Amino acid sequence: MSTRLILLAADARPSAQELRLDAAGHVAARRSLPADAAAPSAAAAADAATRPRTIVVVPGQDLRVAWLELADGTPLQVLAAARRVLEEQVAAGAETVHVVVGEGAAGAPRPVAVVDRQRMRAWLDACAALGVVPDALVPDCLMLAEPAEAGIEVFDRDQAWVVRGPQLAFSAEPALTGAVLGTRPFVLLTEAQAASRLATTAARVPLDLLQFEFAP
Repeated sequence: MSTRLILLAADARPSAQELRLDAAGHVAARRSLPADAAAPSAAAAADAATRPRTIVVVPGQDLRVAWLELADGTPLQVLAAARRVLEEQVAAGAETVHVVVGEGAAGAPRPVAVVDRQRMRAWLDACAALGVVPDALVPDCLMLAEPAEAGIEVFDRDQAWVVRGPQLAFSAEPALTGAVLGTRPFVLLTEAQAASRLATTAARVPLDLLQFEFAP
């Protein structure tokens, strides 16, 4: 099955970059949306088997990612445990934020994303305006795998720097990124390197925001 990566822009007007991945996971084509976008037919939208797997990559500036040590349990039990840990760290009330727990190795901290529910709805509205039916919604900073040897990788996307390191993932404007990283060294990826990283992670995303009330 082929895969589409839709890199949703932070603009008020819905726009995105689309990367088409072939069966081997390589970038086969690239285009801008909505310049030549076409809304899917009702049949294509209803039957996932008739369309490519679609992963929408959303701007990480609009959410927070933390790594938490959580006991095993059902998805609802793990979510409740994450919310308890985050209660003192998240200023917004529990009713206004969407919390998602990602995958992680056994016994290791797991990535947890916190995003405003209104922002989730805005992203899904933007997808609908572009004729995109997402199978997964993933923060851009988690589309970079954790670098080997405890390094930090950064790529420039829409005038924001996307940062990934050991138990570290965020997106921010360059000046703020520099302040957060301080003197820690990092590697600035080229556009081709960033696209390759995104394509590799697309095979198995570490966290999908389309869970619970936002599940497809």
